[in-house]
Amino acid sequence: MAVPMVSVVIPTHNYAGFVREAIDSVLAQTYRDVEVVVVDDGSTDDTAAVLDAYGARIRRIHQEQRGLPAARNAGIRASRGRLVGFLDSDDLWCAEKLGHQVPVLESTPSAGMVYCDTELFEDAAGTSLGRHGATVPHVSGQVLPALVLGNFILSPTPLVRREVLERVGLFDERLKSSEDWDLWLRIACGHEIAYVDRVLTRYRFHGRNMHKNQGRMLDSQLQVLEKLFARADLPACVSGLRGLAFGQVHVHFGVNYFWNDQFAEARRELGRALRSNPRLLRDRDILEKYVGCLLGGSFVRRARAWKRWWQ
Repeated sequence: MAVPMVSVVIPTHNYAGFVREAIDSVLAQTYRDVEVVVVDDGSTDDTAAVLDAYGARIRRIHQEQRGLPAARNAGIRASRGRLVGFLDSDDLWCAEKLGHQVPVLESTPSAGMVYCDTELFEDAAGTSLGRHGATVPHVSGQVLPALVLGNFILSPTPLVRREVLERVGLFDERLKSSEDWDLWLRIACGHEIAYVDRVLTRYRFHGRNMHKNQGRMLDSQLQVLEKLFARADLPACVSGLRGLAFGQVHVHFGVNYFWNDQFAEARRELGRALRSNPRLLRDRDILEKYVGCLLGGSFVRRARAWKRWWQ
């Protein structure tokens, strides 16, 4: 069989209600030299019946449940394309995605991968939440100094050279989440990353998203940074960013905990942020939230009520 230019790996677990849309969005690509590899990670719902309906149009792998990173890796190992894309089974690709991204990698040999922008949307009503790049800056080229301060490359957007994956390794199966950020960082340590300034994917928010488990995501993101800063070959452009990088993670989760009224967790994370990056002491908003947590939940609720009244 001829080797396809692009392999698309779609891992799925009990997403029978979503996976058909994901597969169809790849089969509808205007760029046609594509194979679709779907990894059923131990589903117990109707996923098998959904996949059976595609016959030879997809390559299907079934394995006992091992988690998202392991399912992606199984798909990569079974695939044959020179370029590899990833699509979680609750997200979607726009029809022109590969048509825009493949030429970028063909014309930019220094780029190890290319990514694009995505539209965020809520599944219940299909309501658009806007373009990811409208609130999160996207950069290209030597992106490592920016990427270490937060993951702006969402999982359905990249297209990666297989030779780069062979060089830097696959997804870290020890991580419970943020394994995509870990891989993008490893790629960025030795390669440029290109960006197509177009919305070419759609990222779905729903009740079962992994980001709902804040504690697991926090632990994984800290592990990702510990791995990065433990590298003996860490590029000089990021070696001095350790405090800032850890501070960003603690701020992000501290603020999330604060607005979810988890004040003990917010106090812990904001305190860690201030210790990791003392420059945050000049950030009035962070300081106000931290002091509010120190004074207690009842104080914060009264302060919010007073602010609403004043406004």
